Amino acid sequence: MNRKSAINFNGEMVRALLDGRKTQTRRVVKPQPQSTFVECDLRPVHIDGRDGWGWYFFNSEHPEEGSQIYGCPYGIQGNRLLVASPLPGIPVITLEILNVRVERVQDISEEDAVAEGVKNLKGANPAYSCKRSFRAVWDSIYSTPYTWAKNPWVFVLEFKKV
Repeated sequence: MNRKSAINFNGEMVRALLDGRKTQTRRVVKPQPQSTFVECDLRPVHIDGRDGWGWYFFNSEHPEEGSQIYGCPYGIQGNRLLVASPLPGIPVITLEILNVRVERVQDISEEDAVAEGVKNLKGANPAYSCKRSFRAVWDSIYSTPYTWAKNPWVFVLEFKKV
């Protein structure tokens, strides 16, 4: 079955979706895994009576600390995301999830920052950093304890508009 989940974007990011500039979003893993868990991989899991895939957080150097398993609340590859636009006159936008992964927010690349909808001004200014621009956007949305400086774990959802 094709699961559908609601997801919110601000007006600027809805415009980036409509322009085809936004093909990724990062959402905080909540609650954050304990701070000693420095590794994460995708494994088959059994959560809430269902088999599926989950992200397994652990520290291989200290297995006695245990582990934590998380499922992505937005879905998996093939599921749909429904965006209700905050802009007047824009109908619901449907996105198909192409991939989901987990990483630290500061691990974003320049290319991924552009896929997040940040305007790429490198042509006009070679010193411009899309990653630095994304950092400013991140900190304008998320406050403590999820600031850029705290480097939280995030779900990275890659998608296409359908």
